[in-house]
Amino acid sequence: MYKKIANDIILPKIRRQLLTENKFSKFLLYAIGEIILVVIGILVALQITNWNESVKIEQKETDHLVKLFQNLKLDSFKLKLGNFRHRRKTILINTHFSHYEYSN
Repeated sequence: MYKKIANDIILPKIRRQLLTENKFSKFLLYAIGEIILVVIGILVALQITNWNESVKIEQKETDHLVKLFQNLKLDSFKLKLGNFRHRRKTILINTHFSHYEYSN
């Protein structure tokens, strides 16, 4: 009984027919065909996984470039602000010294 259940579960109908009819060469071709289909399925799955990983990497690169651009804009603004403050202080110092020179 266990053998019958095992054959019903493990071996599909086509395989069972080929083996019971003693057509081993046909069974061998069938088995090789199944192996090829499994290998093709695995290769397709690997390709999809690689594609998905490359999309994730490209997205991370894009995110890093956007952050870099935003940081460069912020740094540029800070430099301009610092330059403005520096010029303003220079003008105030020059004005102060020019009043000092004229008062002496």
